[in-house]
Amino acid sequence: TTLHNTTDKSKTATSTSMSSANMAKEQLQQRLYEQKQIFRSKYLGPFQNLKADLETIKCEIATAEVELQEATEKLKEAEEHEENELTKIVGRVLAYENACKHAMEVYEE
Repeated sequence: TTLHNTTDKSKTATSTSMSSANMAKEQLQQRLYEQKQIFRSKYLGPFQNLKADLETIKCEIATAEVELQEATEKLKEAEEHEENELTKIVGRVLAYENACKHAMEVYEE
């Protein structure tokens, strides 16, 4: 019975040690998980947000470049149209001036 009692006590001690070890392991795993969560929220989360922001900015820049190119083309077309209109107006003014000169010559004769 002494051997039996010693074996029981040994089993109980081993069981208690294993239980304590498991609890310690679970606590460490929980702390590790919490530290990972803190790291993710503190560093990875903002980094992911910055990465997304950077992609958004790249898209906005690309869109702005296309819009700028379109606006430049429209401005060039408008300038050409304006130049054509001014050329027409100058032509009319010159024609009017020549007509006036001709009328003055005819009147003076």
